[in-house]
Amino acid sequence: MPIKSWSQDSGLLEVTIDMKPYAIHWKCSVTGRLGTGTMRFNKKEAEGLVKELNEKYPNIDHEAVIPPQASTDPAATESIQSLSS
Repeated sequence: MPIKSWSQDSGLLEVTIDMKPYAIHWKCSVTGRLGTGTMRFNKKEAEGLVKELNEKYPNIDHEAVIPPQASTDPAATESIQSLSS
């Protein structure tokens, strides 16, 4: 049974990130908006999805990335939350 990356158990999340470390980072060439998805993939899955998304959505540039792991420092979490408000 595959481990889901959305699990609340941080131990399971760490295992999933080790097995499937890639996420999809995107940037819209029209609006300038950008982001990184939360779902994780292995390299082959990520590269295939990037190709598919770039063909389907030509105004959005997608790339497979290994994002940095979330910080456990409360100050870092606070900064991120204040930026999104």
